[in-house]
Amino acid sequence: TFAKHYQENYNHLKSPPIWVSCELMSIGHLSRWIHNLRKPHDRQAIADSYGLDEKVLVSFLHHLTIVRNHCAHHGRIWNRRLTVKMRLPSKKPAKLSSVFNRDEDAHGRLYNTLAMLAYLLRIISPESHWRNKLIELLDTCPQALDGVMGFPVGWRMSPLWEEAL
Repeated sequence: TFAKHYQENYNHLKSPPIWVSCELMSIGHLSRWIHNLRKPHDRQAIADSYGLDEKVLVSFLHHLTIVRNHCAHHGRIWNRRLTVKMRLPSKKPAKLSSVFNRDEDAHGRLYNTLAMLAYLLRIISPESHWRNKLIELLDTCPQALDGVMGFPVGWRMSPLWEEAL
C-alpha cells in the first residue's frame, strides 16, 4: 500500500505527508482532526478548496460521521430526524446557499445531507454518476420525498440537481 511504500522509502522523515495520514483516517478521525486544528485559518484553508466557510465544513463532517454510523450499523436514515444538524451555508458559495431546505422541520431531514454530498462530489469527483444514481433510486419511491426526507418542492430544478439529469 502507499503507507507501506512511504515507510519503506522515506523512513528518514519523522512524519508522513498530511495526505498519507488523511488517507488512513476514518471519516470520524478526519472530522475530529479538522475540528481540532488550533487555528481557524488552517481550517479555512481546507474549506476554501471546496468553496465553503470552515464552520460549515467542520459542521458537515461531524454530521456526516453520524449519518455514516447510522448507515454502517444498518440504521434507517430515509425518514430519520437527524439530531446532529449541519450548519447550512449562508453566503459562500452563493449558488449553493439557495439549494438547501431551510424550513425548520426539514433541517434535520436527509435532503440537506444529500445536497451537500452532491455539491462536494462535483468538486472531488466531477465524473461521478452518484447524483444520477440517487435520482434513479428516489424515482422508485417518490412518496418518500414528500416531507419525510425534507425535499423541497421543485428541488430537481435547482442547478445542483438539474445538471445530473
